[in-house]
Amino acid sequence: VHEWRQFLLGLAGELDAAQMRQMDEHFGLTSSRNVEILYLWLVRAIEARYEPGIERLEQFLLEVGRNKFTRPLYQQLADTDWGRDWAIEVYERARPGYHPLTRQAAERALGIEAADQ
Repeated sequence: VHEWRQFLLGLAGELDAAQMRQMDEHFGLTSSRNVEILYLWLVRAIEARYEPGIERLEQFLLEVGRNKFTRPLYQQLADTDWGRDWAIEVYERARPGYHPLTRQAAERALGIEAADQ
């Protein structure tokens, strides 16, 4: 896991969607069961706008409520020209399963008003 983490961290901003597809076909990263590896792969998917990764990202945000993973993903999506509105839609569905502090962090990352607690 440590080696995969280092490898994926080192790829920041380096891959396009075609390269992501090749890596995914060879290593199956979109279907990784390791949350740490999958998280870093999804960060790369946002950078490259890799559709299979974005589809998996939706599922990830609905299933994983750990702020360590959700806040940076929401922030990265909010910083794109295509992802903010989509991320808000996903957040609205994921919100009931999040801890209140995770909700606050996600709402700040997305630049939305805090919903009623």
